[in-house]
Amino acid sequence: MINVTIVEDNDTIRNGLKEFLKETNNFTCVADYSCCENLLENYFELETDIVLMDINLPGISGIEGIKRLRKLKANQKIIILTVHAESENIFEALAAGASGYLEKKTPPALMLSLIKDVYNNKSKMNSFIARKIYNFLLSNNSNRIIEKPDTNDFIVLKYLTEGNSPAAISDKLNLPVESIYEKLFLLYNKLHEKNETIEERI
Repeated sequence: MINVTIVEDNDTIRNGLKEFLKETNNFTCVADYSCCENLLENYFELETDIVLMDINLPGISGIEGIKRLRKLKANQKIIILTVHAESENIFEALAAGASGYLEKKTPPALMLSLIKDVYNNKSKMNSFIARKIYNFLLSNNSNRIIEKPDTNDFIVLKYLTEGNSPAAISDKLNLPVESIYEKLFLLYNKLHEKNETIEERI
């Protein structure tokens, strides 16, 4: 069973997601909130595997909420809910510690697949986000978080920036496509680690 907590200020969307998850085998909604403040106040009472969090929340924003959650539990898996996946805010949320993102218009079956992937340490990434991460990691590589730019992880990222699909990258590298998704999950972690290091220096 994958336990999901929802943080979304739109009542229609939040309640729709809650009921959908409760009616789906192997998924359940353990809590739902309209703001980050309520989530943070009740967080240690929850047993949640995944937090689905709107990026544009009143009060504490989704990005700030991610940072605070990661301080409470460093390995908490968070998926950002967004209207547009090609957004600077999504990159900032991923840098803050999110493990993935979901467009609110995502079909239900695909939404479940993406949640399950993150639960299993896999992530997906579009070419816009790939370019943002690629440029960020390369330009901030002074402490060698990327030891070799030609490693498989980084090559996967570069191929994505060029518009290759995970299946095409799988063929190029002779790796199972599931391994590509696992590498993308690790790249999100590298992005967060690097961003955290930069913030500590400021």
